[in-house]
Amino acid sequence: MWNWDTQSSNYKDLKQKSFETSGGKAWLVEVGEPLSPFWIEDSLKYTAEFDPENSGYGGDPMGPSALESAPRT
Repeated sequence: MWNWDTQSSNYKDLKQKSFETSGGKAWLVEVGEPLSPFWIEDSLKYTAEFDPENSGYGGDPMGPSALESAPRT
């Protein structure tokens, strides 16, 4: 948030607090237009389905597949 009186921002503190609150399991997405959570989910599911080794999901041969492990909105 920009403080016009002090000409400063607490963005760095807000960002750090968000990462700490999430236990390091959050993303920082900066956009200047509306972004649908379904777009993010679809992108993750596409990568998990068509490039499971590089998706970061799954990986345990006895566990769920990458696609089943990908986050859902």
